[in-house]
Amino acid sequence: MLLPVLAVVQTSSAQSPPATPTLMEELLADGGHRRFKSFNDLYMTDQDDDGLVYTKPRFRCEIMNGYDQIKPRKFRRTRDFSQQAQVASEWVALTPVKNPNGSWSFKSRANQWLSGHRKYAPDRYYVNFQPDNMNCEHWFLEPYTPPATPTLMEELLADEGRRRFKSYNGRYLTDTGTLYVLPRNTEQHQDCIIEQINENEVAIKTNFGYISHRNADDAETRAYPYDWEMLTPVKNGDGTWSFHSRYNKWLSAQDYDAYEQEYSVDFKPGNYERAHWLLEPY
Repeated sequence: MLLPVLAVVQTSSAQSPPATPTLMEELLADGGHRRFKSFNDLYMTDQDDDGLVYTKPRFRCEIMNGYDQIKPRKFRRTRDFSQQAQVASEWVALTPVKNPNGSWSFKSRANQWLSGHRKYAPDRYYVNFQPDNMNCEHWFLEPYTPPATPTLMEELLADEGRRRFKSYNGRYLTDTGTLYVLPRNTEQHQDCIIEQINENEVAIKTNFGYISHRNADDAETRAYPYDWEMLTPVKNGDGTWSFHSRYNKWLSAQDYDAYEQEYSVDFKPGNYERAHWLLEPY
């Protein structure tokens, strides 16, 4: 007596259409990595000045603030031209629309549509914003797989962690028994080794020992790494690195010390320019 019931259940299941993703799920699949192909088979391309459409795109879509909007490389709208913005705000918020031909369009909060409309050269068009969602505002999104990038720790420890620390003023971290930043000199002790201590912290070894956050926020060296020598590395937006101690201070190169007649090294409370170090492998 149960067989007809089972048959009905199986038949019903077989005839159910497969679940389809929402527009946002479709748009953000695979991390939202997409190339934007315009109506004339050119690609949205990031440059330092204007947004231009031609060949080498690398754009990514992301959800902003949980709303159904995206920000392609943080575009902002200024006089209907697209430019990059460093901070996501209302100007970079775009509402995605799926068109019947399978393309996508993106509408700004200023009621304009992201467009490859304005011709600059035969193979180059400005990316701007236009009032209507016409052919030039249709973008075909092509997924791509971005190259794998190393983790911060892997990058920091490559080549056995051998690095020279170049400070904001072009001088190098140097251990003469006392830590200074001095001009590059192959005869000085300017070669350091970064050693991983745990998942998040490192220690910086000079020829005299490990850099330590000491009393009065001085930077000195000690023979072995303990709490005072534990530093958390941070990768800054400009490509430099900063190192944060467990006592909430940053390894920093300071201004000229008239008493020492050198540029000293210590720990300061903020991750400012003096706490930024360009790491050079050797």
